[in-house]
Amino acid sequence: MQISEADQRMIKKRSIHQLRTLVIAQCLLLLVASLFCGIFFGLNAGLSALAGGITCLIPTCLFVAHLLLKMQLKNQLNVFGIFFSEAGKIMLTLIMMALMIKYARDVLVFPAFVFGIIVVLKAYLLALLKA
Repeated sequence: MQISEADQRMIKKRSIHQLRTLVIAQCLLLLVASLFCGIFFGLNAGLSALAGGITCLIPTCLFVAHLLLKMQLKNQLNVFGIFFSEAGKIMLTLIMMALMIKYARDVLVFPAFVFGIIVVLKAYLLALLKA
C-alpha cells in the first residue's frame, strides 16, 4: 500500500509540529522547574535544576535538529539513522551529566539536579497529550 503524496506532506507537517512542540514543552517545563527550585530551595537548587534539565535538553535539541534536517533534505528518514542518532543522544546526555557532576560537585544540589532531569524527560508526556 502506497501513501499518497498529499498524505506524505500532511504527515511531514504534523511531525515537524510535534517535534517543535516537544522542544518547546521541555524548555517551558525546565524554566518552571528551575524557578520553583530557585524560589523555594535557593539559587543553587534553581541552577542545579536548570543544569540537570540542560543535560537532557541539549541532546534532544540536537536530535530534533537532525531529524528536521533529514526530513527537509531527503524527505525520507532511515530507521538505522534514527536509531544511531538516538544512541548518540543518550551517550551525549550521559557524558554531559557526568561532566556536570564532576566539575560542579561543590555547588550542585543533587536532588534539584535530578528533578530537572526528570522534568525534561517527562515533557514528552505533555507533548503527547497536546498532540
